[in-house]
Amino acid sequence: AAAVVVAAELHQQRAGLLRRVGRPDQALAALDLAWRLGGPVWAELQAELDARRVERHGLTFCYVPAGPFVMGRDDFDGDAPPRLVELSAFYVASQPLAWEALRQWEHRPPWVQDDNQWFWPRALAEPYDRVQSALAHLNAQQPDAPPLTLPTEAQWERVFRASYLTADRTNPYGVGAVPSFEWTRDHYRADAYETGAPRDPTGPDQGELRVVRGITAVPEPFFASFREAAREDAMFPIRGRVLRDRWLERYPERGLHVRPVFPA
Repeated sequence: AAAVVVAAELHQQRAGLLRRVGRPDQALAALDLAWRLGGPVWAELQAELDARRVERHGLTFCYVPAGPFVMGRDDFDGDAPPRLVELSAFYVASQPLAWEALRQWEHRPPWVQDDNQWFWPRALAEPYDRVQSALAHLNAQQPDAPPLTLPTEAQWERVFRASYLTADRTNPYGVGAVPSFEWTRDHYRADAYETGAPRDPTGPDQGELRVVRGITAVPEPFFASFREAAREDAMFPIRGRVLRDRWLERYPERGLHVRPVFPA
């Protein structure tokens, strides 16, 4: 415990030094790590993170500093053993994009129509290609901006594991969980946690299944580490059967749920 306290203090001091020599991104990463190690820097960290929020397409994007974190855990999901990884900084949408938000957008895709002309609001989940189509349309509106993509599962987990470091489960980066499942861009493989790269890991390049995160039916504190696999048509293969409502029947929200990210 004493070593952790010393480490937090050192990272806090390092943040100050980096700020003085004009390296604000590295300074914020050091401050974030000091907080995650228990350092008394919450107010300072929140002020800096709040100042970095940006708006794109009517969505708020929150800044997540670069740094290490322990991905996975050894007491719940057998295919997600814990390991230390390092991520680059990125921006993530504070809330996932849902159907109603997309329908009301000024820049909505041409294939988004009124509720009485389209079946989408009644869908349990959007197929992967429809989610990618929405992101491609948004990127076409701002071709000079960093492209919006789906998060890797490492990025998704980095964001939501941080909520368990606050007493009231408030996410330090300003990101909220909603009753939905959220696609990631990673293909699923059971041993991906054990074989992935130590820096900015992604899933395998191909496969029948994609990783789905954000299953809120999973109890705390396992929500942030639980991973599910779905086909790109949003169907869940399980024990020789193919189900559409494996998790989604519990949720009142329907339609598109995608949490865009872009590199910092």
